[in-house]
Amino acid sequence: MKIVEHFFIVCSPLQLRIVSQIKARYANARFHIIYLKTRVELKPYIYEEINRNFDSGLVASMDYGFLNMLKIRNSLKHKNIRYVYMANISHLSVQYILKMLPKDVGIRTFDDGILSINSVGYLERKIKLRKGLGRKLARLWLGKSYSIREIAEKSELHYSIVKNENKNMNVNCEVVYIDILTDNTSAPNGVNTNLNRKGEINVFVGSKFKDILSHKNDNNLAALIDKIKCIATPAQSFVYLRHPREKSSQLFGMKEIVLNSISEDYICQLSSAYERVNVFGFASTCQLNVMKLDNVHLTLLQTSLIRPDIRDSFALFSASDKVTIFDLDSTDTRISQVPAFSLS
Repeated sequence: MKIVEHFFIVCSPLQLRIVSQIKARYANARFHIIYLKTRVELKPYIYEEINRNFDSGLVASMDYGFLNMLKIRNSLKHKNIRYVYMANISHLSVQYILKMLPKDVGIRTFDDGILSINSVGYLERKIKLRKGLGRKLARLWLGKSYSIREIAEKSELHYSIVKNENKNMNVNCEVVYIDILTDNTSAPNGVNTNLNRKGEINVFVGSKFKDILSHKNDNNLAALIDKIKCIATPAQSFVYLRHPREKSSQLFGMKEIVLNSISEDYICQLSSAYERVNVFGFASTCQLNVMKLDNVHLTLLQTSLIRPDIRDSFALFSASDKVTIFDLDSTDTRISQVPAFSLS
């Protein structure tokens, strides 16, 4: 039987988890991966997983400069890629990697959360060209990039971690649901699941804070940080789970937990150790993923400082009676238990 070669382009630890579940569906195959990283250093477990679970792997920069693209091109030599899988189809680096593959390669997509390929307005995103000689050389070498719409329309299969029905799908193909918490058995740092359940614990799931601002500037970022600090009080302590691409050292008066896995794993294990787990965040994908856990309760943080599409995504949580919304713009800093579905 012919061995089929699958190639994954990933940009985050969550995407690495997703493609690990995708590859488990295929036998008699070879699996190759490129992990595109920002300037934030990756955790050692990511390198270990790439080396252990894939036939070949490369960690490269998310930048589309000439030397980086050349390194990626060299890594693809002598590979007969039949299927390519990607989520960040609006990134020029991902689009240029696609141009390096055979024209008949099968394009398969996956989403890594709420604001992704199937989001309203995603296909109309404008890609801003970055300056620099290396990037100009890459554009001259690789030519015109694919459009976001072109890639979405060519997708022959889409994997989704969002189970909510989306009537505005941007992909016109079969959609397969993936549960990233399936077979979650490893306990994270500091959690002993053999103990009797404790009372409750508060968890703040961080974002890449500058990216969620409606208007990106230092003043708005400082204002957002001040608002987040208000939720942690001596009477209500928090643990903080940092976004893997967040560079700030800000802790908001909380205790940071450094993980060797995705945040969903940690919260899943907390749900076994505590009677109630309160998860706060800005309608993050992590919150959506753990919403199904029986004793996990969500608080969505709302403020006029965050992007409208993030505020619109609150609707995805409306089916649960364990979701509340807290308005950070309110002068009352107490967390009020307001059902999410009662708010417009």
